[in-house]
Amino acid sequence: DGTRMNENDPAALVAYPCVCRDAENVVNRRRRYQEWANLPESTGTLTGYRRTSPEQEEAYNVAQSFASGTSRTLVFMTGGPGTGKTHLAIAIARACIRGGVRGRFYNVVDLVNRLETEHRNGKQGRIADYLTRLDFIILDELGYLPFAQSGGQLFFHLVSRLYDAPRSSSPPISPPANGQASSATPR
Repeated sequence: DGTRMNENDPAALVAYPCVCRDAENVVNRRRRYQEWANLPESTGTLTGYRRTSPEQEEAYNVAQSFASGTSRTLVFMTGGPGTGKTHLAIAIARACIRGGVRGRFYNVVDLVNRLETEHRNGKQGRIADYLTRLDFIILDELGYLPFAQSGGQLFFHLVSRLYDAPRSSSPPISPPANGQASSATPR
């Protein structure tokens, strides 16, 4: 039944949770968080990120700081195709999940399509309700926004709602006091 007797006092019938079950629960929780995050198939890790320019080194340092929990600011990564933005985003997500943090990865176009479907089906707010319960959200390919104006309005309404949502289990991810978000520019 997952419990054991107190070996020092067998007559007391005191049961303690099994340590192996606790470890198993942590592994299972991390596996579920990994599945829920919907990360693309990739080998994106911080140690696997190749840094060939000062900008990529700076981006790596910002990502490492965020993933380690020492900095939970809003992070924007900009740069041309193939510079490692998605790689770093996936690496951040994996590191956070290993630390027991829940989150979700979205390609922005896919997210907007889901928001539009939700709106058409008269079920507005369900995605936002779900996302406000998470500790982090990664929005990939924000620079490529080939969707209708109504989709853009739904997306920016969602972002506003997420920004204003209270966080109970962790501090909100917001710009630092000086109003500047951490910025990383892999090149």
